[in-house]
Amino acid sequence: MPPAVTRRARLGTAVFEIYLLGACVLVGLSGIVVPAARSRSLVATFPPVAQLGWYVGILLGGALGILGIVRGCAIGLLIERAAMIMLAGMCASFGIASVAFVGPVAITGSIMLWGFVAPCVARAVQITSDLRVVREALRSIAGKQ
Repeated sequence: MPPAVTRRARLGTAVFEIYLLGACVLVGLSGIVVPAARSRSLVATFPPVAQLGWYVGILLGGALGILGIVRGCAIGLLIERAAMIMLAGMCASFGIASVAFVGPVAITGSIMLWGFVAPCVARAVQITSDLRVVREALRSIAGKQ
């Protein structure tokens, strides 16, 4: 297995990613368990169901991302990529909806959300590249037998 996709290599190089995904889990959990802890800024402009959806989504995205990193190997990469795509889609749609609902005042908050979208997409692309390496390695092993 290429070193770029082993569990040990990922845990050592993904510290910042793990912290951000952990923050997603904590924020999502606090928003679900303690509704009084919900943000009173952009999130408050949405209906309660949409607010709950936001918190559940970032909780699941963060938890899946951490699970994928800890799991390692190809299955872990697939899980992590799904989490990155989920978080990128949620942040992008929430950023667009914020500006649509609230107006220009929400642009700053939306930029922060889009700042999270870019690394999620970049990581998903990187994972896809890593999975191609794994696939080629497996094909070469299967061809030798």
